[in-house]
Amino acid sequence: MNEALPDGFQMTELGPLPKEWRVVRLGEVVAILMGQSPPSESYNSQGIGLPFLQGKAEFGEVYPTPIQWCSQPLRISPPGAILLSVRAPVGDVNLAPFQCCIGRGLAAICANEKVDTTFLFYWLRLAKPKLEEHGTGTTFQSINRNVLEDFPIPLPPLPEQRAIAHVLLTVQGAKEATEGLSAAYLKELGYDPEGAFESQTGRDPGCVRQVRRLQRACFRLGSSERSRRTERHRFSR
Repeated sequence: MNEALPDGFQMTELGPLPKEWRVVRLGEVVAILMGQSPPSESYNSQGIGLPFLQGKAEFGEVYPTPIQWCSQPLRISPPGAILLSVRAPVGDVNLAPFQCCIGRGLAAICANEKVDTTFLFYWLRLAKPKLEEHGTGTTFQSINRNVLEDFPIPLPPLPEQRAIAHVLLTVQGAKEATEGLSAAYLKELGYDPEGAFESQTGRDPGCVRQVRRLQRACFRLGSSERSRRTERHRFSR
């Protein structure tokens, strides 16, 4: 027997989502640039040419740190694009803070006017396990352009995307600022992460509701994913 949906939710191929949200294919709302390895003789560590990013090895929490440059780039990601790892491992994401050359381990995803880049970045982070399911290859898993273009994503109304993105950036900033400090110590200092969240979003009365809706939708998607994994494990033994 199916669990009753909360008010204002609909069942979709991604699970329960708010009724105002649509499910679209990634290729409908972005341009995708697959990386390509430049000539090896153009690699350097002296900062000549563009920063050269080959895959997750250069990724940070949000932004990459280049360790090589390239004087003959073949595929160039614009600043602000989402960088997605498409080879061993599949699905990790960062944001490009500058123009850079991308190797074949990466794809650059450039959002159009229908989707907010920051919202999409955080959604793709959440969707990493689902992207991994599409990986092929015996030694190294990889995904191709067709998989990315056909990948389903939720699409809230644009103002709601931006409100969600704003809050997630605020939460990310708080997380980085307080990393390594225990919750008990933070509360001794008078900092309550939940309270800070509410005060930041309190400037927009609808913002908290929108983010809570995203949290509920993500929780249900995560629960569905965990259930599927449990079933696969149970029947594979």
